[in-house]
Amino acid sequence: MISVKLLFFCRPLPVLSWRIEGEGTRLTYTRQSAIQAGRIITGEARIEAALGALRWIEADTHLAEFEGFEPPAAAQSCG
Repeated sequence: MISVKLLFFCRPLPVLSWRIEGEGTRLTYTRQSAIQAGRIITGEARIEAALGALRWIEADTHLAEFEGFEPPAAAQSCG
């Protein structure tokens, strides 16, 4: 599961497929669109250790401070 926050709502969506690469530092995945159920979104997340950051790419690139991993239940909500 992955939670997607869009304006004022948060929606948990199933991850349809995923693959871990780059010695565990890169994840590519597909998920259902939060707006159009028939649309499939392709995404990628990369841990950039030198920056202490996580780069998340879907339609655009986002850079976030990487603070470690959360338990699986955290994917059910937006925090």
